[in-house]
Amino acid sequence: MEAYYTITIILVQITMVIQETLRLYPPAAFVAREALNDLKIGSLNIPKGTNIRIPVALAHRDPVVWGPNSDRFDPGRFANGIAGACKAPHMYIPFGVGARTCAGSRLCYHLCCQSLSLHFRQTTCIAQRSD
Repeated sequence: MEAYYTITIILVQITMVIQETLRLYPPAAFVAREALNDLKIGSLNIPKGTNIRIPVALAHRDPVVWGPNSDRFDPGRFANGIAGACKAPHMYIPFGVGARTCAGSRLCYHLCCQSLSLHFRQTTCIAQRSD
């Protein structure tokens, strides 16, 4: 049972590292949408049909959303999940958002977890052999 607990903790930590890496270095530069209706956001008027581009890297480094250390690599910010990592969870968009979210996003997470797990397993085995 202890081994299962250890593996679970390691996978949670690996997931946090992956999420923080994708926050700082998102695979997509922009999320693009078209306004389907006339919108007013604060004092900004957006007419119907306007193409809107959200720069993902800027959204992921906004200190208002992510806190004053938004440029620092800190996987611990995801300890309570995406909702606990920032003030506005909808601002975490490394693979897009909504119905047009990248179909390969889950595959990416699983492959990254698998690759990092294998790397750490080999590193641990080598470290144990050298003792």
